[in-house]
Amino acid sequence: MDRKEVFQHYSEILDDLIDNSEFFQIYFQSCYTLEEDMKLKNYLQLCTGISRGCLVDSTYDYVVKFNLDQYSACDKEILIYEGAVRYNVNKFFAEPIYIGTYQKSFKSYKLCDVLDTIDTWYDEDDFNEKLPRVEEECEKCPIFISIDLFAYPRANFNGTEFSFYTEEDEDYARNSESPLKEFNLAIAAAFIADYGTEDYNRLTDFLYDWDINDIHLGNVGEINNRIVIIDYAGV
Repeated sequence: MDRKEVFQHYSEILDDLIDNSEFFQIYFQSCYTLEEDMKLKNYLQLCTGISRGCLVDSTYDYVVKFNLDQYSACDKEILIYEGAVRYNVNKFFAEPIYIGTYQKSFKSYKLCDVLDTIDTWYDEDDFNEKLPRVEEECEKCPIFISIDLFAYPRANFNGTEFSFYTEEDEDYARNSESPLKEFNLAIAAAFIADYGTEDYNRLTDFLYDWDINDIHLGNVGEINNRIVIIDYAGV
């Protein structure tokens, strides 16, 4: 990975969002969980969970995640991944890489003033409907934001039905004790099909050691045609 190139690519996307949307001028002052993922362009989405936001450019090899307010899930995943390297199970995880801190100065409304004025908003459309009141009651002032960015390889989700595993794989998964099967038996069977039972058991031990147990379909994907865990911070 060329960290500088990835950082530049997503910095330009962030610049465009902030320069052209008062909603994003407010949002990136204190990143929070959105009610729904946002399709920004045909190829670009902003997705959020409880603890992180993620910019996904479907034409690019990497996605970029950032911590949401009061969380440090990306930093936690770096620690987990480092542990996975030491235990030789890192091939099962999407690798997180800190690529830099995005910083920007611009003139806009303070988030606290906006909250005092309109209290809350559901999405960008709802915010824009309420914006005239903000414009009437609030004054723009200098704003500075700083957001740590973490790059992950972009995973393919087309294979999440995992129809390639065998009945033998499924039986082994069913009879195993592993957090990989807690949400969906097919996930466990897919790991067995891709890596074999010995690696499956080694991964299971690591997951228990690090208390990683939130492995549902939204937290796995395929990289290089093999299933991997793409979200493993646990929050």
